[in-house]
Amino acid sequence: MKISLKSISGGEILAYAAKIVVSLFVVFFLGIQSINFFQFTFPADQQIYAILGFGLTGGGLIAYILILKYGAKSRLDKVISVLMLGICGIGELATAGFGMQVEVFIKEGRSLTNSDLNVMIWMVRSLGLVHGLALIAMTVGEEIIEAFGNDQNQTIETKTIHENPSFSLEVKNKKDMDFQG
Repeated sequence: MKISLKSISGGEILAYAAKIVVSLFVVFFLGIQSINFFQFTFPADQQIYAILGFGLTGGGLIAYILILKYGAKSRLDKVISVLMLGICGIGELATAGFGMQVEVFIKEGRSLTNSDLNVMIWMVRSLGLVHGLALIAMTVGEEIIEAFGNDQNQTIETKTIHENPSFSLEVKNKKDMDFQG
């Protein structure tokens, strides 16, 4: 989609600028809170994981927007991209919320319970798992679907057997017709 500056009004330019500014505020606010959570979670010598953790949430959200907009060619890629937008968005909100919770607890001198930490850790594990599954599906999903398709690549015949006017049995495959009964 090409846009000519001559065809855009001043109000539309302001609207695009506002969209960019609000997006940056949201990304930075939530991103910083997510990174705070991950920094709290990992020891000082493993702080790279704070940035990588953000990649699972806010970074993933941005990536799947770009994939959906420019890279998703098949219907499967589009469905996965939309699902991952939701999952990454929820993940970003959760980890940013955890980051805010950690900040409050530290200021109040409280500590997180084992239950709190387990919920947070399972959330991050789940995000990693779902990302992995999504990337597998986007890479070889069509091949997986094909592998579980019809064995002989034949069309499936459908026949209806009528033995009793009040009862009918639909058979989807010729092999299913070899039944005793």
